[in-house]
Amino acid sequence: MEEKNILEHSRHLYWHVLPHVPEEVQLSVKQINHQLFAGDSLLAYSAGHHTFGTGADTWEVYRLDDAAYAQLQQQIEATKKAASLPSNDADGTLRWSELDALVVFADDGASLVIPQMGNMKPLHLDFTQVAYRQRLLRGGRVKEPVARAVLHGVKVREPLEQVRVFDATAGLGRESMILAHAGAQVVSFERQVPIWMILADALNRAQRSRFFPFKLPKLLSPGDIRYAQIKDAIDPPDVIYYDPMFPERGSSAQVKKEMAIFQRLVGEDSDTLEFLKIAVNYAVQRVVVKRPKEAPPLQLEGIERSHFIDAGVCRFDCYVGRTPDTAVGV
Repeated sequence: MEEKNILEHSRHLYWHVLPHVPEEVQLSVKQINHQLFAGDSLLAYSAGHHTFGTGADTWEVYRLDDAAYAQLQQQIEATKKAASLPSNDADGTLRWSELDALVVFADDGASLVIPQMGNMKPLHLDFTQVAYRQRLLRGGRVKEPVARAVLHGVKVREPLEQVRVFDATAGLGRESMILAHAGAQVVSFERQVPIWMILADALNRAQRSRFFPFKLPKLLSPGDIRYAQIKDAIDPPDVIYYDPMFPERGSSAQVKKEMAIFQRLVGEDSDTLEFLKIAVNYAVQRVVVKRPKEAPPLQLEGIERSHFIDAGVCRFDCYVGRTPDTAVGV
């Protein structure tokens, strides 16, 4: 991709680590630094910032020092009710007027802020919260619709082998965690860099907690879903799970906040059919696509839904992948 085309679609993410954060947060930042800024998703590096390609979008990522972060906070506080941040590019380095997302690492980990969304509180992930852990304990292969859709009837090559699942749209990681808790070996992918950063941090902190006796999902580096290096990262997955962006009908304030942020950052996935074709030709046994309840199933020539799982406000459409030669039921 030529630099001209990259910059035509570029958006800007600033991130900052507050002073004196706990050791577990410092360790998480080191892991994110290593994975994010040394990964294959990096398109360019110059003048203290990184450029990441993510399909139709490109993220330019800047790490702020303490002085620059303090200046940014002053700008945000002064313009919370404005439609956009004023330009303040006197030094030619930071572009306040083009800020799309801000990730801040504090004592409790990473939080995502969209400054142009006014007084909306930061989005923070914590898998160790009691309510979340209780849902995991209550769920499983039977009670969670996504687990039924992804895991029920899938066969493995060896009796004690785990079902290999590739979550192609990890988002905030909840369904990846549900599938991992249900016994799957999960590899997750998230293309939007700001979402990826807070998810990576939440998984890093969860990994060091005492609450998860199962193997947590492995999060790949962000990039373009159409060219994600699935084959290089994992063995062919038994199941590919795909949750393209669509308006969520959840009624809670938290769901509304999360979806507002996703709509702002993601919009609508424009490559859904393209990825479905790739997925059906790579998944060993099944592709599961999350859809709104009233929406028609995705269809391509030669690719039709085999069955679905009703989950109330949404459903999980299942498509047959390529069949393994030898397998045993689980």
